[in-house]
Amino acid sequence: MTGRDVSMRFWSIWLVGVALLLGGGAADSEAQEARNESEETKALRAEMAAMRKELQAQIDLLKTQLAMSRGAQPVAPVVPVLAANVAPAVAPPTVAPAAAPVAVAESSSSAAVTPVPVKPAEAVVAAVRPPAAADGPSSFRFKGISLTPGGFLSLDTIYRSKAMASEVNTIFSQLPYAGSGMAHVSEWYGSGRQSRFSLLAEGKTGFGKLTGYFETDFVAAGATSNNNQSNSYVLRQRQLWGQAAFNSGWTFTAGQMWTLATEHRRGTEPRAESLPTVLDAAQHIGYTWGRLGSVRVTKKFGESVQGAFSLEQSQALFSATNAPSNFFLGAPGNALGAYNPGFNYTENPAPDVLAKVSYDPAKGGVWRGHYELGVMGRLFRDRYYPAGSATPQNDTKAGGSFFVSGRVPVGQRFEIGAKVLAGRGVGRYGAATLPDVTVHPDGTLAPLRGAQAFFRAEFKATKKLDLFTYDGLEYTQRLYYRDSNGTLVGYAPPSMVNTGCAVEAAPTGNTGFVPGTPANCVGATRMLTARSVGYVYRFYDGPAGRFQFSTVYSYLTRDGWAGVGGAPRATNHFVYTGVRYFLP
Repeated sequence: MTGRDVSMRFWSIWLVGVALLLGGGAADSEAQEARNESEETKALRAEMAAMRKELQAQIDLLKTQLAMSRGAQPVAPVVPVLAANVAPAVAPPTVAPAAAPVAVAESSSSAAVTPVPVKPAEAVVAAVRPPAAADGPSSFRFKGISLTPGGFLSLDTIYRSKAMASEVNTIFSQLPYAGSGMAHVSEWYGSGRQSRFSLLAEGKTGFGKLTGYFETDFVAAGATSNNNQSNSYVLRQRQLWGQAAFNSGWTFTAGQMWTLATEHRRGTEPRAESLPTVLDAAQHIGYTWGRLGSVRVTKKFGESVQGAFSLEQSQALFSATNAPSNFFLGAPGNALGAYNPGFNYTENPAPDVLAKVSYDPAKGGVWRGHYELGVMGRLFRDRYYPAGSATPQNDTKAGGSFFVSGRVPVGQRFEIGAKVLAGRGVGRYGAATLPDVTVHPDGTLAPLRGAQAFFRAEFKATKKLDLFTYDGLEYTQRLYYRDSNGTLVGYAPPSMVNTGCAVEAAPTGNTGFVPGTPANCVGATRMLTARSVGYVYRFYDGPAGRFQFSTVYSYLTRDGWAGVGGAPRATNHFVYTGVRYFLP
């Protein structure tokens, strides 16, 4: 086909296009007046619009061919990129005077220019439309590091058969006894506050690798946060740490991270924790956890064994009945010092010290389980003022624990596991945050014995469906002493009054927001238990991310130590639902 032939074909198609465009414009203007046109007319108008779209695509291709036939060297045709489902704008081309045929210069290989065949508009659009599956990288480069964003968007709901005025973060140790007005009403809340965003930074070095990790959500409340209208809750840090990993197998990590006492799925490194598949931000009764300011050192010994040592932020939880007034172990937070004045902070003599060894056996490259053995050391200090003495003194007591866990696969789809932690002064590390210490009559501290146990069974029913069940308990020892007056002092003494724990109390104010609290109910907790079942269904899991639904049911009990009036007991039923979209 010569340049003249191409030119003539171009102008003939252009004239047809002008006629169609004029016809289409007239039809559009007349559409305002024809309100009851027939279905046949509507179909004809749609067909004309499709023809205009195809014609425009062919015109653009013919323009490219004409430019090629007039040039000295063949050039690659420029194909218009059409956005999917968006019709291209149609504008009449500028009319130029007809030119005489121009001979096509031969290329260095003496090959003649071959015109590009005209394709239907559908073929053009299909050729330039991006693939359905996203093929972009999961990370992007910034100077010498790779950055990987992550997280999910969520809506979680929780129903409690007995109200606790808590959203997705349950204070398990405050399950209400029957004497509380809250125990006679239920509650339901919905929230997107667990939506989570993370950023992982990684960079290779001559000695190994540097890693930084940041993770945040909205499970925090500001001074003006409420549920009235906009649910304007504030951002908080979950994890924020940096790590240097050496080729020799050593790592050094510093920042806020999950405590080393939390069970891992592999090894002992951050971001490898084995968390229960629940929707409560406080995890599950019996589960050992905390996100604390820490310094951690780990070392690999071969492919299966890793040891870890950690120094972690300390905080003591205190509870006592009939306590003396001649001591203190902390103070309310100082707002100017960036602490919350509504909470108490203990004056800690040293960080908590933890060490752990993990073992991950494998056979033929197949994982055979994960086992951990760890120890913890803690120090508790107060300042007391001895009776009849003008010399105040500091008193320091030691606490600590051991913990052991194991998780094994049963076949290819089923997994079971258990963990036990026991010692003195360990309540702070449990999901229920039971007390660590109480006090002697002379004002010195006394660490409480405690234990946490957590059992799990998880079943991968199908590629999309996971089923799970958890069972957990937390226990705190009764510990008391008799003072010089014969009064029992300490945690849960038998003389504590529980007579009002089962008698509902009337409201104590006229605002409508002061439910009754029993006046004669110490109700010191002996044990908390929880049993849960649930599922996760992944509606979609692919290049566009993951979209999943989940439901969890939990039955909880709180048993108090016996006192005057008996041993109180509280129960509660929780139902959680969650919808989450995970970033790819």
